[in-house]
Amino acid sequence: MSNRLAVILIVLVFPLSAVAQKSITDFSLKNVTNDQTISLSSMKDKKAVVVVFTSNYCPYAKLYEDRLIGLYSAYEDQNVGFVLVNPNHPETSPEDAEAMMIKRAKEKSYPFAYLSDKDQAVAKLFDARKTPEAFVLRPTTTGFQVLYQGAIDDNPQSSGEVRNYHLKDALNLAIAGKKPAESYQRPTGCMIRGN
Repeated sequence: MSNRLAVILIVLVFPLSAVAQKSITDFSLKNVTNDQTISLSSMKDKKAVVVVFTSNYCPYAKLYEDRLIGLYSAYEDQNVGFVLVNPNHPETSPEDAEAMMIKRAKEKSYPFAYLSDKDQAVAKLFDARKTPEAFVLRPTTTGFQVLYQGAIDDNPQSSGEVRNYHLKDALNLAIAGKKPAESYQRPTGCMIRGN
């Protein structure tokens, strides 16, 4: 019985420590709103970078759109990079085709880049599994350190009843040059749809 408990503890603790150790060197994806390629390395001068994996079809992702726009606005003048990445393949999720991404970005007046990752190469690089799933990165001399991965906050259904602002708290610490005490919070959302 004690061996089983030890294995369970290792499995539960390992992802938390793995997040703190993870680093991302670079990626490049097309921004569907202007047809230009954006690379992570172009944000090396930022204090922190927020990458959110999202989608058009997922109801949870839709619930967070206005909150993410508000978060962007709150940090716009604090030298923070901010991008949304759609990792769903259009064959299995037609609502996430590039034409639909462009339409959604216009409807919501996205102030940030909306990147297409239909082959899930960047989602795999980050080990992202859900939409929405947020990451806070800090630039380093060799790439970007992942400081936080997971939920945006603790209440997808009601922004007015949020008690824990996971992404915002992690971002504040990153800007201050600190690491969050908790580097992972399990995200609530929809599984990423591959082809």
